[in-house]
Amino acid sequence: MRRNDEQKISEPRSTKRKLSYKDVRELEQLPARIEALETEIAQRTEAMQDAAFFKQDGGAITAANQTLANLQAELDAAYARWQELDG
Repeated sequence: MRRNDEQKISEPRSTKRKLSYKDVRELEQLPARIEALETEIAQRTEAMQDAAFFKQDGGAITAANQTLANLQAELDAAYARWQELDG
């Protein structure tokens, strides 16, 4: 085996695939979606830190916590998708 052949074997091949038009569009829109989710999470978190928030009934507090958890899960999924597409 020649030296050049050894170098070719040891170099990892890029597994990056060509994105479809739909994936490219999604990748372009993800930063804005992530920013919107982060802003909404920050606003809701700030509202929940107000003492008046806890004067609501328990159901409203539970619903607000669930909404915040759903937004965080959506944000985590958006980051994962961005990483997957950007590779």
